[in-house]
Amino acid sequence: EKLESGGLAEQIMLARAIIELQFYEEDTLNVIEQVISKNDLRSLSSNEVQQLAYYCKALGSTKRDSYKDLLIKVQNKTDNRKLKAYISKYLESFYQVDV
Repeated sequence: EKLESGGLAEQIMLARAIIELQFYEEDTLNVIEQVISKNDLRSLSSNEVQQLAYYCKALGSTKRDSYKDLLIKVQNKTDNRKLKAYISKYLESFYQVDV
């Protein structure tokens, strides 16, 4: 629930914990996927970029192919260079995709 409606700092902290603990519980990953999919990915604040970067990293670190497609979609849709760079790094690290 806090992954959707908590403050950005709290959401970032939770995403970092998910990555660190490799907490890949299906409902949690679905919430993260929904939050990313609902975001229009334009005009992002630096905190929103950080939140989305950690959310993308959390999904990518599962190495599931379905999330690879979402990361590519986010990378193509966002106009934020920093977020694009983070996602490129995740695609290379987790999926060996050179973007």
